[in-house]
Amino acid sequence: MKTFLSSILVGLFISSSAWAVGRSNVGVDLGMNHGGLTLGADYEYLLKRSYGFGGYARFFQKEDGTFNPRNGLFIVGANARLHQRADEFEFSVAPGMAIINVDGPTKDTTSMGPSFAMAVTYEIAPQVALGLENTQYWIWFDSDFRGSVADDTSLRITFNF
Repeated sequence: MKTFLSSILVGLFISSSAWAVGRSNVGVDLGMNHGGLTLGADYEYLLKRSYGFGGYARFFQKEDGTFNPRNGLFIVGANARLHQRADEFEFSVAPGMAIINVDGPTKDTTSMGPSFAMAVTYEIAPQVALGLENTQYWIWFDSDFRGSVADDTSLRITFNF
């Protein structure tokens, strides 16, 4: 498994292909999580056709119910996204760092930690792609919320210009 993941990462680093024609990508994410609705947006500036740097914002709705309470989250961060294209399909990975605001049942806090996203999209029109993205967020510096705080899969649409 480790060799397989290493091969994918090496392939992404030496790849020179990506679906994008322009130098900027804007992504919009929409999904459902334990607390309800999740919304996200991100911007990426492509340095080469196969990688770029950008920023993102995500919102996870809070659920106060007694049956399945869930913390609300507002996340802002930066990442480096690597792209690999095969015909109209594109696979991307995006490691990053995030500032995470947690709206908990008894405590609210703002902390920091890593993020990791994987997406698969299909080009449905020139410069427009639709697909799925799985994103994971961790908190490092708050003992009450340390560890994984969100693992979200959402519908993703990406616009290139």
